[in-house]
Amino acid sequence: MTVSFNHSLAPAIKFGAGLATRLAKELVPICTDRQVLIISDPGVIAADLVDPVMASLKKHGFSVDLFNDIKGEPSAASADRAAEMIRTGKPSAVIGLGGGSALDVAKLATVVSASNHSVETYALMQHPLPLRTAKLIMLPTTAGTGAEVTRTAVFTDSHNHKVWAWGDALAADLAILDPELTLTLPKTLTAATGLDAMVHAIEACTAKRSHPFAQA
Repeated sequence: MTVSFNHSLAPAIKFGAGLATRLAKELVPICTDRQVLIISDPGVIAADLVDPVMASLKKHGFSVDLFNDIKGEPSAASADRAAEMIRTGKPSAVIGLGGGSALDVAKLATVVSASNHSVETYALMQHPLPLRTAKLIMLPTTAGTGAEVTRTAVFTDSHNHKVWAWGDALAADLAILDPELTLTLPKTLTAATGLDAMVHAIEACTAKRSHPFAQA
């Protein structure tokens, strides 16, 4: 089995055990002021996946803030609160650490923070997305959602409708795939997310518009 690999196309992908606690090495070239914000959720924090990443970054001289106001599915309200934290703190990099909800909130908040508008302004592409100013790093803790590599983010609006935004601005600069982050996931969820990922792969290979890059 391949123990590590890099993929250079946007978003850049790096896979390898232990990469999460070596994140500082990846951030130094793109985060000159060493100000970062981690966006995660209470469950991931309780699983002790956030503290080692924060400790590693602080050890290398990074100032690290944490946003964890995420409950269940990503909501516009949660993303707006995270966006305001980005506007106030002005981190040069935002790190999404968790499952699909945390990653989508991180993507939305980072992009929307470049404007003075709510996330709902960009639902269903009512308006073009602003160009984000902060770097966007994704650290997924499950398999299956693929949120770390997509240009789409799904969220619930104030009317409890599930909507989405999409565009190049939502694509991360770097996705770190560290299998050690998935080890505390319950076995049933590990099986479910693995099946989810496998079905996505089957779809990519069997779709009428399949092509070699998608098949890879």
